[in-house]
Amino acid sequence: MTPKSAATRQRIVEGAAAEIRERGVAVTTLDDVRSRTGTSNSQLFHYFPDGKEELPGAQAVVTELLRRWQDEIEAGIRHLQRDGEVGADLDAGRAAAALLAGIQGGVVVMLSTGRIDHREAALDVGIGNLRASGNR
Repeated sequence: MTPKSAATRQRIVEGAAAEIRERGVAVTTLDDVRSRTGTSNSQLFHYFPDGKEELPGAQAVVTELLRRWQDEIEAGIRHLQRDGEVGADLDAGRAAAALLAGIQGGVVVMLSTGRIDHREAALDVGIGNLRASGNR
């Protein structure tokens, strides 16, 4: 594969991953990916002959990255629990999931509206709840 071909393929994979992350795999179409990446149908099917069935492999990558991110947030919360800054009875996994959902939801709203206040609000409330759990 030439460097130009590799770059095109990578652009398609990254575009598909972004679409899946923002819209979900069930809603994302090849036309969405093609539009986002500036590629043609022939390019899409050249690199991914099975079409959409082959591209949702990008979803597995996104899922793994989000899982890792949630694990890191959870580890941070557990560290705060050990230091007594967050309540020991707080479900760290659930709190991490909520924070991640707030961050990602805020990103989707930001991409749709150009405004970051929803993301900021989600983080402020999430962090506020963590702090409050330590004051019980």
